[in-house]
Amino acid sequence: MELNKTQVEQICKKLNEKLVRFRFLARGNHNSNYLLETTKNKYIIRIEDNQQFKNLKKEFNFLKLAKAGLGPKVLLFDNSHKIIPKDHLIEEFIIGEHPSEKNPANEFVVQMAKWFRQLHKTRKKLPEQYSLMKKVKPYYNNYLKYKNNIKDKKLKEKLGICIAKALKILEKNDAIFADRKNVSLLHNDVSKGNIFYKSGHIRLIDWEFVNYGLPEKELVYFLDSYQLKKSQQQLFLKSYGYPNTKKAKIQLNISYIILLFSSIGYSLWQLDISQKDKNKRIKRLIRDINMLEEKITHFNNREEFELKGVNIIVNESVFSPDPNKTNSSIMVLNNLPRLKGKDILDMGCGSGVIAIYCALHGARKVIAADNDERAIKNAKENVKRNNVGKIVKIIKSDLFENIKGSFDYIFGNLPISNRPGAWNLDIPTIDLLKKFVSESKNYIKKGGIVYFTWYSSPSSSISPVKRFLSKNYKFKEIKETKGNKIWYLFKVQL
Repeated sequence: MELNKTQVEQICKKLNEKLVRFRFLARGNHNSNYLLETTKNKYIIRIEDNQQFKNLKKEFNFLKLAKAGLGPKVLLFDNSHKIIPKDHLIEEFIIGEHPSEKNPANEFVVQMAKWFRQLHKTRKKLPEQYSLMKKVKPYYNNYLKYKNNIKDKKLKEKLGICIAKALKILEKNDAIFADRKNVSLLHNDVSKGNIFYKSGHIRLIDWEFVNYGLPEKELVYFLDSYQLKKSQQQLFLKSYGYPNTKKAKIQLNISYIILLFSSIGYSLWQLDISQKDKNKRIKRLIRDINMLEEKITHFNNREEFELKGVNIIVNESVFSPDPNKTNSSIMVLNNLPRLKGKDILDMGCGSGVIAIYCALHGARKVIAADNDERAIKNAKENVKRNNVGKIVKIIKSDLFENIKGSFDYIFGNLPISNRPGAWNLDIPTIDLLKKFVSESKNYIKKGGIVYFTWYSSPSSSISPVKRFLSKNYKFKEIKETKGNKIWYLFKVQL
């Protein structure tokens, strides 16, 4: 709606101030905003335009009681409709910048994390156990109701497949938040236009959707809006104090899937009520569908965890160094020599965890080699993820076939078992091990050491390994028992 001078003068009278000027400022989905300038101050006249629900009074009441610095100060709320025929409030005019969504500064990312942490400290008891299926139901209903607004048959089919797979993931993890006893205060609309940033301080406007919920909802909304680089995502979550556990990461990714459900449902609804900005909405819809597909793939085919400070993703069919599944990688990482300034070869690198750890702890140069294309791709992803691309080089190589140079330390992460047929190999694993150790002498520096792990179990003896080493080399061993296996880390001098 449009304001006239008489209406604004009456508002000024209620403020006990004198009008200088006013002008239309912006219109959102649910309100219209005017800039009011008096002889004393500048204000915003915020008029509710929403026909679906009335939230302006709730926004006013929240801001009236909110901690200083979260949002604008409010002066009055009027629902009498005597001056303006709609509910309106008067709030202070905030000065600041809307940080760019492209390449935001690290300082802003950190300050935003701290701002969220402060807001989310306000909590209340969760009235009932949180259910993912219950939460996603209204968004799924939107999909069912408006999916025919997608005219592209292939896109519609792709979305249907993604929705079905995502529902299975949510159903499987329905109780992932079952241990949550409280919900946090949320702004619920942390988009670029609502964030004002000035001199390291953050304040937000548009509190009409303020409510209580899981903090993950707001964190993934921010991550999605700003499309942060992986290093900035980690910085943001660390600055917020978000747990770096496997369960917490699942909870965050689950929250991302629900966000995408919501966004897709909203886009489909928007296409139903208006053809305005149709191409823009379809572009956003395609982007959300692709993101949902990516998240589904992540859940179905990948693990994500941290091992000794290395944050890694392990793709399907790539050996996982998870200590809950194997002791080989963690034994190496727990018994590494001094790495600073050393040249390292990680043979059979898999996900790249050992190579990355060496790079993060002072190694001069690291070559990570594997003969499996899936491992090569995964290792490259993790090298990029941990920002060690200048130190670690990934090479596809069948043992030493494509290796050049010499190294202070060589780590062998080879298939373990001396039973022929235990792995899909051309030779028994014990013969592969013998070949690895024998050929290492051509690539090890004087005084260098070769490391590798093995295990013994009721069906797999360590004796052939020890006989081979005792006959040909000087070596030391470290032994650990885990379950029905005895794990060995061998250090071999060539």
